[in-house]
Formats: sequence, C-alpha cells, structure tokens
Amino acid sequence: MQIKRTVLTLIVFICFAFFIIYPSPFIKSASQSLCLWYTGVLPSLFPFAVGINILTEIGFAQAIGEKLNFFVQKLFHVNGCGGFALIMGLLAGYPAGAKLTADLYRKKLITPNEAQCIMAFCNNASPIFITVTVGSLLLKSNQIGYLLLSSTVLSNIICGIFIGYLFQMPELCKKNLFAMRKSKPEPLGVILGNSISSAANTLVVIGGYIVIFGILVKILYITGILSSKHSVITSLVTGSLEMTTGVSVLASAPLNMFTKTVLSAFILSFGGTSIQLQITGIVQDVPINMYIYYVAQISKALLSAIISGIIFILIF
Repeated sequence: MQIKRTVLTLIVFICFAFFIIYPSPFIKSASQSLCLWYTGVLPSLFPFAVGINILTEIGFAQAIGEKLNFFVQKLFHVNGCGGFALIMGLLAGYPAGAKLTADLYRKKLITPNEAQCIMAFCNNASPIFITVTVGSLLLKSNQIGYLLLSSTVLSNIICGIFIGYLFQMPELCKKNLFAMRKSKPEPLGVILGNSISSAANTLVVIGGYIVIFGILVKILYITGILSSKHSVITSLVTGSLEMTTGVSVLASAPLNMFTKTVLSAFILSFGGTSIQLQITGIVQDVPINMYIYYVAQISKALLSAIISGIIFILIF
C-alpha cells in the first residue's frame, strides 16, 4: 500500500513539473480532451445512461430478465438479468455495463458468480461511438465502422459463453437465483431526477479520466517515449491508456486500412486503462475477481482483433 502511495505521489509531482515547464502543450492537450469528450462521448452516452437508470428503477430489468431467462441461462449460465446487462451494455457502451451489473448485484438480482460472468461480456464501446465516431468520422468508412461493431459484439458473446461455462453453477443452485422483486416504484419526478443526476455524475467522471490520461499521453510525447515515427507502437500504447485518444491517434497514423482496422478492434474491445480504472471503481463493492475480469478483457480484445482481420480479408 505504501509503495502504491509513493508511486502515485511521484506521478502527480511529475505531472505538476511538466505542467509548469510546458504549460501551453498541456493546456492544449486538456482542451482537446475536453472537446473530444464534449462532442463525441457526452452526446452518445448521456441519453443511454439516463435511459438505463430509468429502466432499472422501474423494474424493467426484472421484466425483461424473466422473458430472457431460459435463453440466457443456456447460453451464458446466468439468469435473465444478464441478458438485460448485455443489451444495455451493447447499446450504451463503457462503463454502462459495469454500472448496471453493480446495480443488479446491489438489488440482489444476481449472485457474485453471475456478476463475474456478466462483467466478461457487458462492457464494450457503444455502437454510435464505433460506427459514427470511429468508422465515419475518424476512419472515413461506414463499412469499417460496421465491421468493428460486428467484431466487438461477436467477441463479447464468445467470451461470455466461455466464461459462463467456466463459472456455471450446479443445477440445484439455479432454482432461486432469479427472484422477481416487484417493489413499488418511486414517483416519476424522483426517478427522472435521480437518473439524470446519476448519469451526469458518471459522465463527468469519464470526462475527468479522458483529460487526465490525455495529459499523461502528452507527457509521453514530450519525453520522447512516444513518437509519430513508430505508428503502431504509439497507437497501441496510447489506446491502451485511453481509448478515445488512442483511436484518434491511430486514425491519423500513416498505416494501411487493414492495420488500422485490426488495431482499432483491439483498442475498442479492451477499452484502455482509463476505462478499466473507472470500471474498477464502479464495481468495488461487488465481490468479483478483477484478475479474471482483466484476463477476459484482454482475451476479448485479441479475439476482436482476429475476427475483424478475418472479416476484412473476406470483404475487402
């Protein structure tokens, strides 16, 4: 614990020193990160975050979970609420899936084992971000955007099936796992207010992470650790730190479209250290093994890259 505090203190003071010595590049980097969050992340995530909170509060997770229970149990070995987490995670993107999983656990609708399985397949970039921001705006190709979305969804489902198989519970324990708790909902004004407040808090935290990691990337450029001459390494390192900045750097790199597609698939499925730290904070009170979660995320990213490469070769 003491070593962790020492390292964090050292990093903060290094950032302060660089900020004092090179104020202009850091202010520009922070402005660019905020602009990227405001124009790309906020519009695509906020409506979904509010909607998910509303659906969770009014008991929609239980209702849809009851309908999906048989299918989701057979496929992922979790109760039907896992299907709701998968659908909402795919629609809303990071870190909505993790937040929903934590909410479902706190409401006692899923067990710790089920939370571990669901976390393996409910976290991914949003379809709007993949198809519009990455595909159309950054890579200038709608087809590539849909290709990246397909590889992301397929890798999620495959990883979820595999993790679910590893963590499947004895048949006798499954009988009472899906308890329908039909409590009386709060008044509409309270539900809407709480949903907006929760979504806003989540999005502000995401914006903060994007800015902080954008500054860290700038430090790596200033110190010469990252260079535009090493496009693949620079893109991977940047994307491993912060997904949004990483795919932006990758799109402008002098690489062929196949390489950009495969690396984009990896970065989008992994999410970057910034997003993983957000998720760690969100699920801190959920008793899951984060080591297994991280292994699943890396495996999912590698699988997504392979799938995207195969689809690219077959189509283009």
